[in-house]
Amino acid sequence: MIKRFLSKERLDLLIYGGLLLLALSECVSEPLSRHSGIFVIVVGLLRLVLYPKAVKNLFSCRTVLLLILVYLVGVLVGVAHSGHAWLTLTEDYSVRFNYSALLVLVIPALIKAENKLVNIMLLSGVSMLILDGHIFWQVFEGNMRPAPLSSRWLVALAVFYGMLTPMFFVFALKCRGRLKYAFGFLFVMGFLGTVATGIRSAWLSVIVVLLGLTFYEWRGNLKRAFGIAGVMIFAISIIAFANARYLDRMASVADMKQQQVTERFLMWESTMKMFRDNPLLGVGAGNWGDMYQQKYISPDAKEPFIRHAHSNYFQFLGEYGLLGLGAYLVMMIGLLIFFFKRRKETFALAMLAAQISFMLYSATESPYLEYGAMRLYWLLLGVSVAGTIAAKRELLK
Repeated sequence: MIKRFLSKERLDLLIYGGLLLLALSECVSEPLSRHSGIFVIVVGLLRLVLYPKAVKNLFSCRTVLLLILVYLVGVLVGVAHSGHAWLTLTEDYSVRFNYSALLVLVIPALIKAENKLVNIMLLSGVSMLILDGHIFWQVFEGNMRPAPLSSRWLVALAVFYGMLTPMFFVFALKCRGRLKYAFGFLFVMGFLGTVATGIRSAWLSVIVVLLGLTFYEWRGNLKRAFGIAGVMIFAISIIAFANARYLDRMASVADMKQQQVTERFLMWESTMKMFRDNPLLGVGAGNWGDMYQQKYISPDAKEPFIRHAHSNYFQFLGEYGLLGLGAYLVMMIGLLIFFFKRRKETFALAMLAAQISFMLYSATESPYLEYGAMRLYWLLLGVSVAGTIAAKRELLK
């Protein structure tokens, strides 16, 4: 009776519709993206329980699932060590919203058509274009540090643009016909949006990845590669010199005496003290802010109310110790290797670029704590794994 009402086709349609809504709302509305993500996960798990044959589709991505499992175990150990495990598990957003990692289980198992995955990427682009309009309006109003639509944290902007822009660049290179132009347009708008955010670490991560992709794609034609790289740098220079504030922001990247830079070094120094006192398990998940303010803050610090380490790696080192940081790095580096080995596939190369950008940006910011940004990360990871499997399936045929 249940299966008659909840047929495979009906459930698959609901999951696909939920993913389209998630992609469309991710950069625009936190509540809508959160609820659509939960909807996809719940219906997807129900689909796998009622029709377990789909689980065999996960065999091709078992390496990715194992890497994520290692990471989640590391997080749970940190939660158990926090001293208030249930409160941390239910109230700490960075821990609680790790359930979004289930998207990497649901999408590869149930979305096998490559055109559906491309549609999800296109709607992510539409979401980014809406965010572009919001960002550009603020810039025209004189705000050089525009706020995002779906989050109170600027870090979300860096993840949205830092991951989507390199991915759109890859799709523009690899796709044909109208898709090439569509993704090319999305890449240009993503590139402009990245600059408009005013976030220096986002600029650096995106530029490094785009230059790397350029020289990789045209490694047999260095003259063209240098030409394209020159166009990118020229475009950035034009934008910078057109506005003195952007030029000042770019010039400040190398200013090691700037207050924001020195403050980060003080926070990282304090985190190292936390690590030395708690080397194996850290101070416990969710405890970095309290421990920093109460015990480890430097007397030279100018921002005493900071509650995160301004770096994913230092955040994990302080809160989770060697065990948690090791689990996180196993996942991050393992995913790099997974997609690098399959870089001839479009989705794999796109996610490889996004993964590198995310890891670079994470050196000086803590996107792990921004649940909206991490939900986009898990969505893109799930879509990319499914796309890589779909390409392999077509190759085998």
